[in-house]
Amino acid sequence: LNLSETRITDLTVNELTKLRKVSNLKHLYLNKTEVSSKMVHPLSEMQGLEILEIYNTEIDTTGAQDLGSFLRRCNVRY
Repeated sequence: LNLSETRITDLTVNELTKLRKVSNLKHLYLNKTEVSSKMVHPLSEMQGLEILEIYNTEIDTTGAQDLGSFLRRCNVRY
């Protein structure tokens, strides 16, 4: 799901993560959005992800590295 360069915010991502148990979402692209480090925990619950791109977001390096630790089968790109 490519949401890059859209008006996605923390609130939108929080809603999206509610689908984690019913969705077969494998790729999520959030590049150049307003998603912040507050979303590390909700995103980390999306265990089915294989690729998560968060270039040019408000997620800091520590948050991105945490996502990589939590989502062991996911290629987190930041």
